[in-house]
Parts: sequence; structure tokens; C-alpha cells
Amino acid sequence: MLCLPEYGTYKQLFLISQTLYYVQGVLGIQPPLVFQNQADPSGLGFLHALTPAIVLGRAAFESQVPNQSLAFVAGRHMTYFKPGLYVRQLVPTGTGLKAWLFAAIKLCVPQFPVATDLVGQVTEAQNAMQVEFVGAHRDKLQSLVSKLLQSGGAIDLKKWVAAVDLTADRAGFLLAHDLATATEVMRATEDAASVASKERVKEAVLFAVSEEYFAIREKLAISIES
Repeated sequence: MLCLPEYGTYKQLFLISQTLYYVQGVLGIQPPLVFQNQADPSGLGFLHALTPAIVLGRAAFESQVPNQSLAFVAGRHMTYFKPGLYVRQLVPTGTGLKAWLFAAIKLCVPQFPVATDLVGQVTEAQNAMQVEFVGAHRDKLQSLVSKLLQSGGAIDLKKWVAAVDLTADRAGFLLAHDLATATEVMRATEDAASVASKERVKEAVLFAVSEEYFAIREKLAISIES
């Protein structure tokens, strides 16, 4: 027997779908696939597959989230689907990111030295890359690695992760259009970022009074004319 969802579930599904559609339009990205998994207790999650997707857990339908809060969460979540940022979710640990970075370098520069404690992870990642990075993809990787090594600068992956998370916060705030709502959600979701909520709130406030923020609002036609 097929059990149809209750009206409230339909309503919540419509609201979430509408919000995700709005967010992908503002961020200018292709809408990722969206799946529902009632066995997952969370709300918005990531489905790590060949084509990354969004998974809606049970909390997405059971929790009545205000529209602006939902816009913040959806905007922040969708930001990780921007080119170059998804790896933050795919490889969530600093050690893992370092292993994949070193593997990419060794794929192009075999003599690149690697610390003993990372050899196993780097080798595993390198073996996976050997299969996937061929032809034009290998050429592009070679070019990026060459530029990275020639720059000579220190690679701070912890700082990069923090920057990605703060960028996601900015996008969420922009979509919510309300600083109080954005900071409230930040304080309630401290585990969702590598940066403490106090620092996240401070960065959001600074962004809220920046010329960059007002320029984006004007471009989106949501600015307040004097």
C-alpha cells in the first residue's frame, strides 16, 4: 500500500524546493540533483557520488524553519557546489586534504618528498588519480601544479578551509537578507564550520557593511534606493 505524505510534508517540500531553486539562480550554478532519505535524521546533506547531489533528511520535513533561516542554510549549503569548493565537504579533514594535495603534486613531480606518516594516504590518493586524470585532465593538473610550485608560497590548508566556510556564510547571509537571522543560525550551527561562531559573526558583520555587499545587492536589484 502506498502511503502519501501529509499536507504539511508537501508544503515543506515545496518551500525547500523553491528556496533551492532561488539559491542556485542567485549563485549562478547548475542545480544539483536532490534526493530524499527519511532514514537520514539530518536536514540538508551531501550525497557524495560521481555527480554530487543534495540529500534531504527527515529533519528537513519535520522542522518548521522560517523562510529567511532556510534561505541562509540553503545558500550556505549550495555554495559548496561552486567549482573548487566541493572538496571541502568531500575531504573534510586537514590531513586528508594534505594527502590529496601531495598526491596531485607527486603525480606530476614524482620526486616530490612526502613525510613518512603521510606516505600511505598519499599513495592511495595517487593511485586513484592515476585512473581519473588522463589526457586533457592530466595536462590541466600539470599546469596547476607547476604554477603552485613556482609561486613558492606556503600552503595553508587550514586557512583555505576557513576561507571556504566563511564564503559559505556570506552567501547564506546574502540569500537571507537579514543579519540577525544569519548570525542566529551561525550560533546554532557552530559544528557546521571550521571557524568559531564568534569569528563567523564578526566576519558577517564586516561583510554587511562592505562596499562589496552593497554592490552585490544592487546587482540583484534588492538594494534600498536613497
